[in-house]
Amino acid sequence: MTLNEIVRATNELSLEEIRDDRDTEGTYAYRVAAAARRYYELWEVAKEHGFVGVGIITYAENQLDAEGYTL
Repeated sequence: MTLNEIVRATNELSLEEIRDDRDTEGTYAYRVAAAARRYYELWEVAKEHGFVGVGIITYAENQLDAEGYTL
């Protein structure tokens, strides 16, 4: 899963959908929010391990795929 996919999915949702459904398992808003949260967690992990620039993005995206995140 790429950052662009997460951003596109976020843009498809209304603010109300995000606010109301981001904590309701099984909803599209929940999956998008979970993917975004995990992406930024992985971003921090990559930086701590010395990745820089595109390496951080690549690490986070590859790890999301490995963990099975889907929208």
